[in-house]
Amino acid sequence: MVVRLVWKREYKLTRWVALACALTSIGLLLYTGREASILKARPVLYTYWLPILLFFSAMQVLPTLLALGTRREPVYQRELAMWFIGSFNVYLLYVQVFGLRGDTISGQAIRQQLAIGSLGWWSAIGVIALWIVSVAMGGLMAKQARSVAFITVMAFISMGLAWVLRWLMLMGSQYIPKYNIITNPYQFPLGNDGLLAIVGTFGLWIALTIIFRESIRWVLSGEYSMG
Repeated sequence: MVVRLVWKREYKLTRWVALACALTSIGLLLYTGREASILKARPVLYTYWLPILLFFSAMQVLPTLLALGTRREPVYQRELAMWFIGSFNVYLLYVQVFGLRGDTISGQAIRQQLAIGSLGWWSAIGVIALWIVSVAMGGLMAKQARSVAFITVMAFISMGLAWVLRWLMLMGSQYIPKYNIITNPYQFPLGNDGLLAIVGTFGLWIALTIIFRESIRWVLSGEYSMG
């Protein structure tokens, strides 16, 4: 789909790459989701629905990245904006039904965290603020074509929502084995366990983007030379 939107054509390699990416993403989704959801010491995440939550949180990022990739094709902006708003609302509906109101260990832990913990309220306020901004920007883009800067900010906000969720789950759960169930002090060092890891992750994304782009150019140049 991305190749068809950006380069206006399809290639034989596209289907195999899409299949490989789909299988890899499903494996990563199940592995990371179950890795975090099997810890009873972390009851907020102790639910079989966690991989589905990760899936919906990623789906609300995809339309914004496609809009950024097709920024010179404003005709697609309205459809992508409607896709973004729809997937985002499904994501929040899932959080509401299975998270806040769910009669599970995870749902009870979330409600208890909101009742007695200031950290839970700060997290909820931050997510709600990002949700309001994201939906507002999606609605504006659905009405008329927007600038590249607008789409870029929208993409970063949607990625920020997905990133915060994964940081709280995957990085926060790493403190359980280091301490115990009662004492779990949160620390944010500047080394490999903190800021440097975040910077390195973004650097890895940039490197993968460059590799992907150059690989596509290599494939295209090979097909053109053969043709």
